[in-house]
Amino acid sequence: MDSVKDLQRSWIARKAEISRYEAEEQLHLNSIDGLPDDLPDEWPAHLAEFKSANRSAIIAGVADSELDLVQNLLIRDRSVGALREVRFELNVCRRHLAAIEKTLPEEDRHHPVSQQEIGIRHLESLRLSGEILEWSVDENTIALYGATLVASVLITRADSTTKRRIMSVTEDGIVTFVHSSISV
Repeated sequence: MDSVKDLQRSWIARKAEISRYEAEEQLHLNSIDGLPDDLPDEWPAHLAEFKSANRSAIIAGVADSELDLVQNLLIRDRSVGALREVRFELNVCRRHLAAIEKTLPEEDRHHPVSQQEIGIRHLESLRLSGEILEWSVDENTIALYGATLVASVLITRADSTTKRRIMSVTEDGIVTFVHSSISV
């Protein structure tokens, strides 16, 4: 029975990770889509030196008339790089999930997941609103107590402070956070 619970925890954690990476993937795609349509595919030769320059060097060395172009090229390059990293991690998570699903019986996959997905959507809405910068669920703490899903969540708030909270999600979809005695 413990191995089934361990597999359930791992399955839930992988689903949460996949949701988080999918949201991050969409964020990078939106950044790329928001760039001007006339952005050149390659850096103009006279601006190529600023590809890896720091902010101060860019501000000091780029003419005001080309500052937006350089900024957009940097956003594109960084977003494309970040998108590749996210997609790599997403594929790893999906492979792990597929391996878990080969072992975990179908009937053991669904009970806590809807509550887990509600919790994930809640955390993602907080992140997308800017209230928190990032979050992660400690997969070893995911448990079902009666009909309530409980997990320890590490949250980095908008002011860059990091706090550990206990998140609970009831069967009715009510999400609550309580302070944890665990310090970070």
